[in-house]
Amino acid sequence: MLKENILTSTFFVILLIATFIFIYYGTDIYTDETNYQDELTEDGIYRGEAEGFRGDILVEVQVEDNEIIDIKIIEHQDTEEYAEPAFAYLKEEMLEKQTHDVDIYSGSTVTSEAVIEAVEEALEKADFNEN
Repeated sequence: MLKENILTSTFFVILLIATFIFIYYGTDIYTDETNYQDELTEDGIYRGEAEGFRGDILVEVQVEDNEIIDIKIIEHQDTEEYAEPAFAYLKEEMLEKQTHDVDIYSGSTVTSEAVIEAVEEALEKADFNEN
């Protein structure tokens, strides 16, 4: 009986110590203390390209102070009446959300996916840290 009490007491002491260690250090185990906003992307204009509905779509993404400040469609062969509303929508969404990861424009799926992919490529070249 005494042996069981010693083992039980030892177990609870070890458990208590482990709990205190986890509480003290546990919050830092799985978090990266790096503040990615401190790692600023070099300002500049970066190009990306992807295949659209009727050919390649070339974009330029301007990054300044670690923010996407402009996105331009430099070249495309997609049908204007479908492509232009998609371009406007995607640009607005990406600038507002500061990411390439936005919903596609309904009715211009292939064009939207190409613009998103091209902007993603440009941001990768910029080593841009999205929020």
